[in-house]
Amino acid sequence: MKKMFATALLLAAATLLTAGAAAASIKGDDLRTMKHVSLEMLHSGYWIEMEAGSGKVLMTEEEISSFNKEMLDALPGLLYDLENLPETISGSELAGMIGWKVPGETYYIRGVEAGADYWKALEERSNLAAIAETNEVSYGVVTERSDLKILPTSDFISLDPALLDRDEFQNSGIHLGDPVRILHTSLDGNWLFVQNYHYTGWIRAEAVARCSDRQQWLEVLEEQELLVVTGDKIRLEPDPYNPLVSELELSMGTVLRLTRQEPLPATV
Repeated sequence: MKKMFATALLLAAATLLTAGAAAASIKGDDLRTMKHVSLEMLHSGYWIEMEAGSGKVLMTEEEISSFNKEMLDALPGLLYDLENLPETISGSELAGMIGWKVPGETYYIRGVEAGADYWKALEERSNLAAIAETNEVSYGVVTERSDLKILPTSDFISLDPALLDRDEFQNSGIHLGDPVRILHTSLDGNWLFVQNYHYTGWIRAEAVARCSDRQQWLEVLEEQELLVVTGDKIRLEPDPYNPLVSELELSMGTVLRLTRQEPLPATV
């Protein structure tokens, strides 16, 4: 887990160095940028030149572990040391994480205003009545890059009926291979409320492989033989024998456990 957490932190910085590699031909008239962001910042060279001796090792493994601990201590509630969290969660803490309340603003779904019935249905789906005083935590691993939503729905919800690029209830994205604590299940069973190392939210249940127990999950976290995607993305080769991975796209930051030589599966 420590290696995976360190990888995530370093890849966040690596993103700045590689983003914009395709921006060399972009001109000012073609693109709008955020405030305080210039077009030069879209070129990797801008960031590389700021760091003399780029490409050198910035931290040893021990220094990364120490830095990660400092981050965890400094940001409680924002970063989570998953393997050291308890196997149960109180009802009050879980309800606070889910944070259900009817929005006070007007929202739109595909241009149509979301009315009271819509929010009531989502509240029922959230299955709040099933939250006990003490709740057992189960464990899983994400099987495909997925959305992590504030509410258990795939609907694109916006403040403007014409807005197509900002889902107000999109919490984050989560990588294939990420370990998660499963804290709650929706009423229909199609959504799981999960916790990874830096976010909580709802994910489609079909995108999570459940571990048989906590020990199996810990073995995933503690795996030492890892492959990390450091480019912007890679796409696997076509595989007629395994459609689940055929031409699967893996984005930067994806961490995969290497298959053991014995027993080796028929296809990898």
